This record gives sequence, structure tokens and C-alpha cells, in this order.
Amino acid sequence: MRLRLSQFSQTYSGATKHWYIFPRAQYFNEDNLKEFHTVLTFFQKDQYIKVKDLPIAQMEFFHDLNPHDLVLREWTTETKRSIQKQMIDQGIIKPRAEKKQSLADHLANIRNHINLFKKLGLAYFNKQKHLFISPSGERFLAATEADWPELLENQLVKLQFHNPSLERHVQQYQQFRIFPYLFTLKLILSLRRRSLDVDEFTLFVTPTTDGKDADIERVRSMIEDFRSLSKEARTKIVNHANITMPHITNSIVSLGLFGCTPTLTFKKNRLILRNTKRARWLVENLYTKMRFIEYVRFEDWFKYVGDTRFEIPSQEIIEYYVDTGQTEKAQRVVSCIDDIREKKSLDEILDKLFKERLLEEALEKNPSALEYGLVLVKNGRQFPTDVSNIDLLMQDMDNHYVVVELKKGKTEDNVVGQTLRYMGWIRQNLSKAKVVKGIIVIAKGEVTTKLEMAIKGLQDTQQLIRLKEVPITVGSVRDVSL
Repeated sequence: MRLRLSQFSQTYSGATKHWYIFPRAQYFNEDNLKEFHTVLTFFQKDQYIKVKDLPIAQMEFFHDLNPHDLVLREWTTETKRSIQKQMIDQGIIKPRAEKKQSLADHLANIRNHINLFKKLGLAYFNKQKHLFISPSGERFLAATEADWPELLENQLVKLQFHNPSLERHVQQYQQFRIFPYLFTLKLILSLRRRSLDVDEFTLFVTPTTDGKDADIERVRSMIEDFRSLSKEARTKIVNHANITMPHITNSIVSLGLFGCTPTLTFKKNRLILRNTKRARWLVENLYTKMRFIEYVRFEDWFKYVGDTRFEIPSQEIIEYYVDTGQTEKAQRVVSCIDDIREKKSLDEILDKLFKERLLEEALEKNPSALEYGLVLVKNGRQFPTDVSNIDLLMQDMDNHYVVVELKKGKTEDNVVGQTLRYMGWIRQNLSKAKVVKGIIVIAKGEVTTKLEMAIKGLQDTQQLIRLKEVPITVGSVRDVSL
């Protein structure tokens, strides 16, 4: 039974929120994908600066370095304007209109690119005013032009809505749990005419809050009924829904990005399926495996979308939920596992993670249990960085930063590598020229020869990384560094 005309417009106007994954971004198509790559390349080349070229106020932090050594550039407003002007002078940014664009227009284009870099998980400027390029961003930069569409699609596949890139608006979209690109692909595959125009996308797709099969069928049915109407009737519905120009623009931006992939194309305000076999493979092999994860911080979400993987293992998801205090969600992940062996294994991991969280809480309250004089920095527990969260970030009596990591079942190589990565991030972003130290906390009885050898391999007389063995509930702490 077909819906009444009034019900079509009510679907749109009755919804309190509509998802648009790229609001406030420029229209995007295959023609300016090259510009997108060029702009990111330019930023990458300019993310380092020689010590001698630093502003005087920053030089004091690097007084022990050679004047020609390179350090991360701090991207101030003045720096960005200087870089942007160079890009204009070199013709990297080209006017898209017959009338020559002003400097302000060019700067707006750059801001739009930066916005897309961030939302696609390729790069962003962190709180320390440094450019961070994700592994996916590095892969995109290294790729040939022929591979750009596929790499762009990889990022769209992982993109979930809502996510913390919405920043101050994220609380308004808590009810959305959808993978927009994959949902759109599955919907198009279900339609008799495998395409979507802007009105259909705006009216019926953007109000969808979930990506379940029932939602696909509901939206498909409405679109097919809508298409069976006369052109005059469809126009009347669109007008009655009071679709505003910003919403149309946001739809066009989203569909324009979708149309830059090997699977879809966007022409004359219509998203068209151009590779059915590829679309089916993506839906059948990826959509069913994607897990919606409720990230609480931008850095957490960016780490996921900036990774080169598609599927996040259940163990990593429950570890994230436990680390961020979302224990009920961690238990929910385990309860949804069908495989009995996997469920039992995850139950054991979850139990251990809960105990280690208690240990982390105890060390947060009593840092001196690890070492006399240690203090936790502000917001130092699960301290967010571009390369994941540090379990505990402390400072010693000499004001040196100390990265404290719990082993948490990681392999010896992984926990040492991760700790060193965090120490490197702190060195570049916070500590400037000061020494950064590390402590790896191991549950009693879990110190291995491999772990000891990994620490010895640093060959540093200052013991930049030490091992501390503790009971699972904090009591005494034994230093086992050699």
C-alpha cells in the first residue's frame, strides 16, 4: 500500500535531525581530487621547520639542538596565512569561477580542505598546533593518481555517523548509529533504478538513524513509491517539506564525495551505481562486519578512521570501552558474540581488563606507589594523543614527563613499541628539549625474558624505559629493570 502524499514530506520535516557527513565543506568532485591531494602534499612538506627559523619565543625550548635541525612546525594563524599565500602564488589553488577569486576566497578553500582532511581521517591540526597525518593519510599521499578514488572510498567505508568530528554538535546526534556510505550503497543496490537524486537522498535517506535491514526496506519502499508519482506531485512534496538550501548543499557535498569512488559516480545531481560487482562485494564483505563504536574523544575516533584497517577486533573494542569507563558497553560487546569459544576468551579478557582498570585507578590516586615524587599531570589518565591514549602521563621531581603504560596482555614488542611511540609524541609536542621517560607496569609474574631484552636493547644509561612489577591490586611495587 502506497503512502499518502503528506506522509512523504512528513518523513523529512517530522525528523528532528538529518545526517550530513560533510556540512560546511566545499562541493567536491573528481576534477578537484587532484587539488585535494596537492594541498595535503604541500602541508606535509611544510610540517617541519629548522630551529634557526623558529620565532624567538620558541627557540629557548630547543637551545640544545643544532640550528639546522628540523622540529615540528607550530601552525599559528600567521604561519597558515604565509603557507596559503605561497600556495596561491604557486598556482596550487586555482579559481573555479570566471571571476578571479579574492585572497579570502582562497583561504576559505584551504579551510574547506582542512575540514575534509579531518573528517576523512587523513590529517588534522592537533591541540599543540602541529599537523598530524594518519597512516591512511600517509598512504593517500604516497599513492598514484589512479589509486586515489579507491583510497578515498576506504575512508568513506569506515566513516560512521555520529562521530566526535562533529565537535560541539555531537550531543545533538546521539541517536544516529549508521555507516553513511555503506548504507547508501546497500540502498541503491535494492532499488529498481540504481541511483539516487538529491531530493530523494535529502527526503528519505538523511533522516535514517540506523542501518538495519528494516531501515533499508522502509527507505527503499518510500523511494519507489515517490518515483511512481508524477513530476508535479514530486515537486509538490519537496516544496511541502520545506527543504532549505543549506540542506540541499550539504546533500550535494556528501553525494559528491560518494561519487568520487570507483563504485559510484555523481552527475547532474544524481548518484549513480557504476560498478555493481564492487558494490555487492563491499556490502556483503564489509557492511556485515562493521561495528559502531561510541567514541568519547576526537583523538580516539581519528585513530580508528585514520587506521588502514576496516574491521576492529572485538578485544580492541572492549579494551577501549573499559579504558574510557564504558563498562556496560564492553559487556554488551561480549554478550553479542555467538561463537562460544570466542565469547569465553573475551570474558576472560574482560575480567582481566576490569582488574587492570582498578590498578590504573589506584596508580592515578597514588603515583608514588610507582616512584617517589611522581605526580599525575592534568587530565593525565588516558591522556589523549594523535597515536592513541597514554594510560597515565606523569611528571617526576625534575619535571620530566613520564609515560606510564600497563602491559594489558600486549606482546612484548607491542608494549615497548607503543611506549616509545608515546614518548616520541610527548617529546615532539609537549616536552620540547627535555628528556621523556617511560615505565611499563606488569602484573606480578608476567615479566618475560623477551620483555627484558627489549628494554636492554635501548642501551640507554638513563633507563628511559623501566619495568615495574605490581600485584593486580596495588600494594607494593617491585622495580625489575636491569
